Amino acid sequence: MSVIITDDKYMKGQKEIKADSFDNLIKILKEKINNNPEALNLWISLFSSLIKNNQVQQIVNEFEYLVNLLPTWTQFHSNILEYFIKEGYIELLISTFKKGLEFKSKNPVLYYGLGLIYQTVDLYDKALKVYEKALSLKPNFTVVYHNMGITYACLNQIDKAIECSLEGIKNPLVVESYYLLATLFQKKGVITPKYFERFIELAPPYLSQYKRIAEETLKNLKKTYKVPM
Repeated sequence: MSVIITDDKYMKGQKEIKADSFDNLIKILKEKINNNPEALNLWISLFSSLIKNNQVQQIVNEFEYLVNLLPTWTQFHSNILEYFIKEGYIELLISTFKKGLEFKSKNPVLYYGLGLIYQTVDLYDKALKVYEKALSLKPNFTVVYHNMGITYACLNQIDKAIECSLEGIKNPLVVESYYLLATLFQKKGVITPKYFERFIELAPPYLSQYKRIAEETLKNLKKTYKVPM
């Protein structure tokens, strides 16, 4: 019997993928992902097939695979988890990552993933706790610093958010931290166009919406202050 991934409301234009077994289905999807790792719909397909075929525990393995393949694309990681949270799988995701940590208690990537889930549903204190655990295991885990910055910003602790974001840009490929820093300094009344400029320069395609906002903001700043920036 074939396993089929159908074209749904989220993955517009995706052709059905058929395989003679679940393992082959995952193999096909991962081959497609390796050829096009930036394709969000393929990652959604991969995680969706795991859920639909009652292989939820494998989600943590594939999340590790995702972070290893695209280590600095933190908003991309978050987008995938957020999709399933919106689909009503919040409790399943939390329990799956917690279960994974029972077997991989020293794995910082799983603490990071659990933190993203908590952060997405506004459980900020829990998010900070697991982010701290991730950093205790991997002190240079810059995408965690970035997300701690977001979490502190949501708690209106702007100075702490800036401190974490500055740690985030120690890896210049964590480009979201440049955007976050620019907006955080704006909240403090400090104009720092260099962070918007750096973000615009480095932003990958999946951040195109934020890039447009940054470009418009930078344009308005230059117009308002009427000086080269």
